[in-house]
Amino acid sequence: MRHYELVLLITPEATEERVGLVQDKVKRFVADQGGEITHDEHWGKRRLAYKIGRHGEGFYHLTEFTLGDKQHAKDLENILNLTEDVIRYLVTRKEPKQQPENKKQEAKPEAAPAQA
Repeated sequence: MRHYELVLLITPEATEERVGLVQDKVKRFVADQGGEITHDEHWGKRRLAYKIGRHGEGFYHLTEFTLGDKQHAKDLENILNLTEDVIRYLVTRKEPKQQPENKKQEAKPEAAPAQA
Protein backbone atom coordinates (compact mmCIF):
# COMPACT_ATOMS: atom_id res chain seq x y z
CA MET A 1 0.00 0.00 0.00
CA ARG A 2 1.17 3.50 -0.78
CA HIS A 3 0.83 6.32 1.73
CA TYR A 4 -0.62 9.64 0.56
CA GLU A 5 -1.40 13.04 1.99
CA LEU A 6 -4.19 15.27 0.65
CA VAL A 7 -4.60 18.94 1.46
CA LEU A 8 -7.90 20.45 0.34
CA LEU A 9 -8.76 24.11 0.02
CA ILE A 10 -12.53 24.50 -0.03
CA THR A 11 -14.42 27.65 -1.00
CA PRO A 12 -15.29 29.96 1.93
CA GLU A 13 -18.90 30.25 0.74
CA ALA A 14 -19.44 26.54 1.47
CA THR A 15 -21.53 25.71 4.50
CA GLU A 16 -20.24 23.27 7.11
CA GLU A 17 -22.56 20.69 5.56
CA ARG A 18 -21.04 21.11 2.08
CA VAL A 19 -17.51 20.97 3.55
CA GLY A 20 -18.52 17.71 5.24
CA LEU A 21 -19.86 16.37 1.94
CA VAL A 22 -16.53 16.98 0.22
CA GLN A 23 -14.70 15.22 3.06
CA ASP A 24 -17.16 12.32 2.92
CA LYS A 25 -16.64 12.02 -0.84
CA VAL A 26 -12.89 11.59 -0.28
CA LYS A 27 -13.44 9.08 2.54
CA ARG A 28 -15.90 7.05 0.46
CA PHE A 29 -13.53 6.97 -2.52
CA VAL A 30 -10.60 5.77 -0.41
CA ALA A 31 -12.75 3.10 1.26
CA ASP A 32 -14.19 1.93 -2.08
CA GLN A 33 -10.66 1.45 -3.45
CA GLY A 34 -9.63 -0.68 -0.48
CA GLY A 35 -7.62 2.10 1.18
CA GLU A 36 -7.69 3.38 4.71
CA ILE A 37 -7.84 6.88 6.24
CA THR A 38 -4.95 7.08 8.72
CA HIS A 39 -5.33 10.72 9.80
CA ASP A 40 -8.01 13.35 9.21
CA GLU A 41 -7.72 16.94 10.40
CA HIS A 42 -9.91 20.00 9.75
CA TRP A 43 -7.88 23.21 10.00
CA GLY A 44 -10.83 25.55 9.65
CA LYS A 45 -11.23 28.78 7.70
CA ARG A 46 -7.98 30.60 7.02
CA ARG A 47 -6.82 33.57 5.03
CA LEU A 48 -4.93 32.76 1.83
CA ALA A 49 -1.44 34.09 1.16
CA TYR A 50 -2.72 35.38 -2.19
CA LYS A 51 -6.11 35.49 -3.89
CA ILE A 52 -7.15 32.50 -5.94
CA GLY A 53 -9.76 33.73 -8.37
CA ARG A 54 -12.10 35.80 -6.23
CA HIS A 55 -11.31 33.93 -3.00
CA GLY A 56 -9.23 35.51 -0.25
CA GLU A 57 -9.83 32.76 2.30
CA GLY A 58 -10.95 29.15 2.42
CA PHE A 59 -11.44 26.04 4.52
CA TYR A 60 -8.35 23.83 4.82
CA HIS A 61 -8.53 20.10 5.39
CA LEU A 62 -5.72 17.53 5.72
CA THR A 63 -6.26 13.81 5.09
CA GLU A 64 -3.62 11.08 5.24
CA PHE A 65 -4.56 7.76 3.69
CA THR A 66 -3.30 4.61 1.99
CA LEU A 67 -4.19 3.32 -1.47
CA GLY A 68 -3.02 0.26 -3.34
CA ASP A 69 -2.40 1.70 -6.80
CA LYS A 70 -1.09 5.04 -8.08
CA GLN A 71 -3.90 5.07 -10.65
CA HIS A 72 -6.37 5.37 -7.76
CA ALA A 73 -4.64 8.58 -6.66
CA LYS A 74 -5.05 9.97 -10.18
CA ASP A 75 -8.73 8.98 -10.11
CA LEU A 76 -9.12 10.86 -6.82
CA GLU A 77 -7.55 13.94 -8.43
CA ASN A 78 -10.05 13.69 -11.31
CA ILE A 79 -12.93 13.59 -8.83
CA LEU A 80 -11.56 16.63 -6.98
CA ASN A 81 -11.21 18.52 -10.28
CA LEU A 82 -14.94 18.04 -10.87
CA THR A 83 -15.98 19.03 -7.34
CA GLU A 84 -17.35 22.57 -7.37
CA ASP A 85 -16.47 23.51 -3.79
CA VAL A 86 -12.77 22.60 -4.11
CA ILE A 87 -10.59 25.59 -4.97
CA ARG A 88 -7.25 23.76 -4.84
CA TYR A 89 -5.91 20.41 -3.72
CA LEU A 90 -2.55 18.72 -3.41
CA VAL A 91 -2.05 14.95 -3.29
CA THR A 92 1.47 13.89 -2.36
CA ARG A 93 2.96 10.47 -1.81
CA LYS A 94 4.53 10.01 1.61
CA GLU A 95 7.32 7.61 2.37
CA PRO A 96 6.59 5.59 5.50
CA LYS A 97 8.79 6.51 8.44
CA GLN A 98 11.69 4.11 8.89
CA GLN A 99 12.75 3.23 12.41
CA PRO A 100 16.52 3.02 13.04
CA GLU A 101 17.78 -0.53 13.60
CA ASN A 102 19.49 0.42 16.83
CA LYS A 103 20.14 3.44 18.98
CA LYS A 104 23.68 3.96 17.63
CA GLN A 105 22.34 4.89 14.22
CA GLU A 106 19.98 7.39 15.80
CA ALA A 107 22.68 9.20 17.81
CA LYS A 108 24.59 11.94 16.02
CA PRO A 109 28.38 11.88 16.22
CA GLU A 110 29.74 14.47 18.61
CA ALA A 111 32.11 17.12 17.37
CA ALA A 112 35.78 16.60 18.26
CA PRO A 113 37.14 19.01 20.86
CA ALA A 114 38.97 21.99 19.39
CA GLN A 115 42.74 21.80 19.62
CA ALA A 116 44.70 24.97 20.30
